[in-house]
Amino acid sequence: MEQRVRVRLSLDDFIELFICALVVRGKTRICRRGKHFDEEDRPGLETVRQYLVTLYEGLDKNTAKEYKYSVVNIRNLFSRGTYGSFEAFFHLIFSKPHLLKEFRVYDEFYTFIYDRTSAQELLDATSKEMREIVDKVADAYVSAKK
Repeated sequence: MEQRVRVRLSLDDFIELFICALVVRGKTRICRRGKHFDEEDRPGLETVRQYLVTLYEGLDKNTAKEYKYSVVNIRNLFSRGTYGSFEAFFHLIFSKPHLLKEFRVYDEFYTFIYDRTSAQELLDATSKEMREIVDKVADAYVSAKK
């Protein structure tokens, strides 16, 4: 499985593209705590984490270093924190208020600012290699149901 990604996918770029991919798939918000988080969003994040672990373990020695680096960084973003609540993932989203419709510290939900059309345009402008990983991660997320 040789990947020819020449540019690393930064976490800032990834989170914006991931949000766009979720919006295109009909998910316009994410819950960070409470019952809804436990029923829908936690399983999605767990599925993404497991997908990325499996993806990384399946890479061979010929895989481009930039691709491996991107996979490891994204995998680490989806690692569970001390309290099992994916702190790094939510911290990164919260640090990007321009991606959110509402920006309140104590909100249970983060609602994304993108509509399907603008999200699709951004995804279409992304390189094939970066788009592939974002799409697979988003698919893993939305496929998980408790």
